[in-house]
Amino acid sequence: MDKQLKQIFLSASIPLVERNPSYYETADVIAIRDCVSSLAKIILPNFRLVWGGHPSITPLISSVLESIDVNIKEHVHLYQSDYFRPTFPVENESFSESLIITDNIGSCDGNPPNK
Repeated sequence: MDKQLKQIFLSASIPLVERNPSYYETADVIAIRDCVSSLAKIILPNFRLVWGGHPSITPLISSVLESIDVNIKEHVHLYQSDYFRPTFPVENESFSESLIITDNIGSCDGNPPNK
């Protein structure tokens, strides 16, 4: 019996100082980390979590998944642009069955992804 899970979309990141110091200086990194981890712990057993694979968020979700018993393919959809392939976090490997790679359409600012 295949149950249809409701989907929850997570849009989050932890700013990088080298991209824009003003965002980094005003961010509460610990609060972001704690909120994302807490949300994932509550959502994942009963819903599907969908997110865009930010390299600071994917490791947090991966860590939560190590502590709970869910079918990753059913409970996770990780979207990642092929543009960022050179900088994919190693944790992407944990999501191989639920990783959705979108086309590389380049960057809106014309710069290569940060390494």
